[in-house]
Amino acid sequence: MSIILAAVGIFSSESILTITETPQEAFGHALEFMLVSCAGLPLMMAYNFFSGIAKALGDSKISLYFLVLTAMLNVGFDYFNVAVLNLGVCGVAFATAVSQGMSSILCALYIYKKYGFLMPSLRNKQNFNRFYAKKFLKIALPISSNFVIGALGPVFLQTSINDLGIDAVTGYSIARKIDNVLTLTFLALGSAITTYTAQNFGAKKIKRIAEGVRANIVIGMTFCVIFGAVICLFWDQLVGLFVSEQELGARQAALQYVQIAISAWPAYCLVITFRNIVQALGKTVATIFADGLGIFVRSVGSMVLTFLLGYTGACLSLVLSWYIPFLVVVSSYVFAINKLEKRFGCKNSL
Repeated sequence: MSIILAAVGIFSSESILTITETPQEAFGHALEFMLVSCAGLPLMMAYNFFSGIAKALGDSKISLYFLVLTAMLNVGFDYFNVAVLNLGVCGVAFATAVSQGMSSILCALYIYKKYGFLMPSLRNKQNFNRFYAKKFLKIALPISSNFVIGALGPVFLQTSINDLGIDAVTGYSIARKIDNVLTLTFLALGSAITTYTAQNFGAKKIKRIAEGVRANIVIGMTFCVIFGAVICLFWDQLVGLFVSEQELGARQAALQYVQIAISAWPAYCLVITFRNIVQALGKTVATIFADGLGIFVRSVGSMVLTFLLGYTGACLSLVLSWYIPFLVVVSSYVFAINKLEKRFGCKNSL
């Protein structure tokens, strides 16, 4: 699958960049980055595959070690490729692919050594089992569709912003990087609540699910406040990592996006939390609908609001794209929990 996706990405890269109206001054670099990134998709898949096996076996520490190793290798190769070899944007993409490839090989060797029984054997003709393949696809396809739908939202937003000039594009890219790093905690909380919910659902402890939800929300809102304080206190230092003080247009565009994004963080955290809970309870249709609604709001909202308000409108579409799906996933959660309460005879879980 990763090889097919890599081939599709390579052959369609130029068309995608053209459709998204990438500025001509950035088109060449963007094409280089996309081609190398698409070619490295099999390495990314291998890394996620083997680290996922380690997590599933309860060996979460080793997956963390390999994640840290990947990050360190990525930073090292970034510096070497850009500063020493002068490969530019292409070198950055190449560094990501190589670091993930090396980590996936080491992770595979570790699993082979410690959990050798899991590795397929060439002598075994029954390595592929249709029954388990169908079960895997039944779980994986809805989850992957959530990721695809979620990834399409920024593409539509980027398309709207590309028409607003190089300062807007640069500022948006900088702000997205800062925003993504700070909000990784929300994704981690979502991953944790997924496992927690699935375990308690299997044990029929519905009340514990609600208790975990309340704890998750408190932690998430606390981090929203902390990250907001980080932005307020260290913004100049953060944006200074990407652009100089002379690039006032890009710095102003980045600041405006982050200021608006902060107001969407509570909704983003809650959407991730409740979406993952509903998904763990087996209600995948609701999560797909919520993600689809989010991308619809972001795509249409970015076009309409950008036309009316310019760059400010494009940023505001981000807020709408999280608060509207929030209503869907919360109502789905309440409905699912009430249904489980009646099924297992629980009361007052919410």
